[in-house]
Amino acid sequence: MKILQVTKYYYPATSFGGPVQCTYNISKCLVEKGHEVTVYTTDAFDGKNSLKVGDKLQTIDGAEVFFFPNLVRAYGIFMSPSIIRAFQRKMQFDVVHLHEYRTFQNLTFHYFQRRKPSFVMSLHGEFPYSYPQDPWNVVFLRRLFDCVFGRRLLKDARRILALTGFEASQLIQSGVEKQKVAIVPNGIDPNEFSDLPPPGYFRKLFGISEEKIILYIGRLHKRKGLDVLLRAFSYLTKEQKNTKLVIAGPDDGYLTALQKMTKSLGLGGKVLFTGALSRQKVLAAFNDTTVTVYPSVHEGFAIVPLESGIMGKPIIVSDHPALNFVAQGKFGLTVERGNALRMKSALQRILEDDVLARELGKNGKKFVMNNFTWDSIVNEIENLYREICD
Repeated sequence: MKILQVTKYYYPATSFGGPVQCTYNISKCLVEKGHEVTVYTTDAFDGKNSLKVGDKLQTIDGAEVFFFPNLVRAYGIFMSPSIIRAFQRKMQFDVVHLHEYRTFQNLTFHYFQRRKPSFVMSLHGEFPYSYPQDPWNVVFLRRLFDCVFGRRLLKDARRILALTGFEASQLIQSGVEKQKVAIVPNGIDPNEFSDLPPPGYFRKLFGISEEKIILYIGRLHKRKGLDVLLRAFSYLTKEQKNTKLVIAGPDDGYLTALQKMTKSLGLGGKVLFTGALSRQKVLAAFNDTTVTVYPSVHEGFAIVPLESGIMGKPIIVSDHPALNFVAQGKFGLTVERGNALRMKSALQRILEDDVLARELGKNGKKFVMNNFTWDSIVNEIENLYREICD
């Protein structure tokens, strides 16, 4: 099959998190299965910079990737007007896969290619128009998009790929036909975890001695529950002195607030903000951590728990429905969203019980390998593509 992936950002723009990893791994696996894959994306690299690409067209792991210049970024919309010409031409693809929901790229494709070729959508947790932390103008713009464009976009898609049963139920409750919704989670590539940095590399890199490391990896955004984690850690340090909280990831508008909170709680040198890490340093961080924490208040589907699981590290997550696979696989503890005292108790339980920590780590490796590898997930996606092409 000739397949087009359409996304706002693409590898190596890994600072944008899950959607980048998802689109990249789907494309890579499809190429390995013998399909011709093309990617239309922008040259956005992070919140402020563009990718320094020498040529607009590059081949990345067998996929032809077109980087269209991103001219404006506002309210999560990446504007790449030059992509319009690509969508105006007659397309020779068998299927198009649109990633995320409220995007300039999706609207442009839909306007010029509404009927042919058939398209599927992965919303990546972006379907709700409102979160408690969002300002009114952002909520207004999302609702406006949904009313003017979004419903028609969902109606014309042949399949909509939901990351979890929770996201699927949101779509169905909003009026999307049940038979159009398929639950296809994100995954991981086990090969990424086969050549790890030596134990202690991350500690040496950041000057961490013998403290037990509590690790958060991800974007620094208000939705991620990092204020709860900081409060929980401040309670913990009154009883557990030999601990270090590492908060690793790119700033998404919340770093300054977290730094001020760290200072006000008197945590000082007990908290390390690393900024965005290279992939090798991320693996090194997992390798040296005692426990991973992912306290997100709102989530589409988190890859970090899967990565922590395959690394054999116990994890603590919030009770958001999109994270219930952790409890299903019995490789971590789940705590009530926003409850810092319960988060502190969960941290203390794992830090003080080595037998429990090892059991959770063992469960994580097995569960992730059996259920969340990209190879098996892309088999499902490939079958969906074939269905809509028949």
